[in-house]
Amino acid sequence: MPYVYLLPELILSAVALGLLLAVAWAGRERAARFGPVVAFIGFAAAIAAVYPALGQVTLVFGQMLAVDGYTQFFKVVFLAVGALIAVASSGYMKRQDVAAGEYYVLLMFAIVGMILMASSTDLLVIWLGLELVSITSYVLAGYLRHDPKSNEAAIKYFLTGSLATAVLLFGLSLIYGLAGTTNLSGISQALEQVAGFYQGGQVVAVRPAVDPRLIVIAIFMLVAGFGFKVALVPFHMWAPDTYEGAPTPVTAFFSIGPKGAGLAALVRIFPLGLAALQPRWSVLFAILAAATMTVGNLSALNQTNIKRMMAYSSIAQVGYITVGLAVASPLSIAAIIYYVMAYVFINAGLFSVIILLDQAGVGQKVKDYAGLSQRAPATAAAMVVFFVALIGIPFTSGFFAKFFIFSSAVEGGFLWLAILLAVNSAISVGYYYGVVRQMYLEPPREDQAIKVPGPLAAVLVTGAVATLAMGVFSEPFLRLIGLIRLAP
Repeated sequence: MPYVYLLPELILSAVALGLLLAVAWAGRERAARFGPVVAFIGFAAAIAAVYPALGQVTLVFGQMLAVDGYTQFFKVVFLAVGALIAVASSGYMKRQDVAAGEYYVLLMFAIVGMILMASSTDLLVIWLGLELVSITSYVLAGYLRHDPKSNEAAIKYFLTGSLATAVLLFGLSLIYGLAGTTNLSGISQALEQVAGFYQGGQVVAVRPAVDPRLIVIAIFMLVAGFGFKVALVPFHMWAPDTYEGAPTPVTAFFSIGPKGAGLAALVRIFPLGLAALQPRWSVLFAILAAATMTVGNLSALNQTNIKRMMAYSSIAQVGYITVGLAVASPLSIAAIIYYVMAYVFINAGLFSVIILLDQAGVGQKVKDYAGLSQRAPATAAAMVVFFVALIGIPFTSGFFAKFFIFSSAVEGGFLWLAILLAVNSAISVGYYYGVVRQMYLEPPREDQAIKVPGPLAAVLVTGAVATLAMGVFSEPFLRLIGLIRLAP
């Protein structure tokens, strides 16, 4: 029965609907207490439901959904993201005058959309998953209705996101017009016939009815639409304002959830569905990767707000990952998978610190972190570990993540991109060090110690342990990545 392969999505959807009914019955205050518990149980149950599909490589539901190692990996990653965000949000949302119960419902449906994006082999289903993620994200960005910044973030995100959706949908329709199907396998076969045509980077044969300029336009629109979702330069302008204005747990979710789903979908669409056109989009992704990592890092240097700084940092990180997409080799795809897994734990831990300090009333400016090493020594030390990982220093997961991307770029003939990646990693030291200097070299503004609530401590420890474990004992994780297979 193919439905067994959808058990995680079905369980999560059922729990979300059940929670929605329970919230209506129990009221806002009680929902704020049991909401995160129910959501965490839903995520845990969904992760357990991945087990029946392990080791399977097949296509189901009219070849629209893939059951393979790639799908199962991202299901577990996205469900883990949901569980970590639900736990990290519990104290924060309880303190806000908002509908805390519905927040977890939106979070669970966003995760369902992300899973659909990673597992689908059909453009329409990928688009449906993308819209499910987008619509829930717009609401989550403006969840603090009493906060003008949150409202502004939601409006900007919604308006720019709607435009990106329109561009993406136009690109998808062009692909359908060229290939006559929305299935990625069918698109790949059709484009090989239509465009057997690329030799040495030049169009040598095109079916009479096909204008090669349409192919270029379609690729550009697909890249622009997904580029907005993952915040590639120059489609990144929404990210700093949205990150700053959104509730801090939602910012954490934006930094690791929708971006991971967008990258997972890009790997399905381009190296598999549009493989025949690789000479064109590979160059385009290389240029975008260079621009994204450079603009992200240089812009982060001047930021005084920690959430805006992390927004530009995440833009730079997406630039690093896009290097792997430009290369599009088996090694680079494995590197992307490893990078996403490492980044989830790094950012979950890092944002748990930012949520903690936001809850404690410390503030969101970088200078507000002055003397944190004295008020919360373990928390400050953990934050240093996360920054070290983001830079790519050995004995952390970030080192291997960047090393694999770097190696794949050299192997794929993109040496200039590999050098630019190394230069940008050096630039990033500047703004991460600015926070560390405040924590360790500046005197605290208050002497009172900052207590870490249990749920945030759990996320913080999980992130730190995973970051170090993947850096010190990397072999089991590499073996796991080596087992991942994509359905044809």
